[in-house]
Amino acid sequence: MWDKKDKKVQGVRSLEEIPVTPEVPRFINPDRVETVKIGKSIFIKGEVSGGQDLFIEGNIEGEIQLKENQVIIGENGKISGEIYAKSIIIQGQVVGNMFAGEKLEIKSTGSLKGDISSPRLVVDDGAYFKGIVNMEAGTQQRIERNEKEKLEVVKSDN
Repeated sequence: MWDKKDKKVQGVRSLEEIPVTPEVPRFINPDRVETVKIGKSIFIKGEVSGGQDLFIEGNIEGEIQLKENQVIIGENGKISGEIYAKSIIIQGQVVGNMFAGEKLEIKSTGSLKGDISSPRLVVDDGAYFKGIVNMEAGTQQRIERNEKEKLEVVKSDN
């Protein structure tokens, strides 16, 4: 009931006591690690390492060591140094060598000046890349397969 004198709803003492944030269910995936964001105004000089995915909008000068995680360089991100990660997505500017365990992507807004070592590479139309690509994992498997096939043929002829 509304109390005209005090202009309050009966049973509630003040508006501050009314909860205004609804309960939002959180879906937690135990296999997914939280992503850390480095904002536009952040500048880091030195080595970055850890065990979480990383989204970079700021500037980093130095090596990034996240071999089991994903590194995303946002459109405002500027990196000068080598990156070691499971997967790397470049939307900003990078100068340095990239070592991706699974995949490296250069989006249309991204630019990379440096060498790439990754089994998979995706370069979008409009992206800039200057360097050498080494797709060792895929190449190594093809070489081993060809050598085995040749050996089998030699053995069957004897």
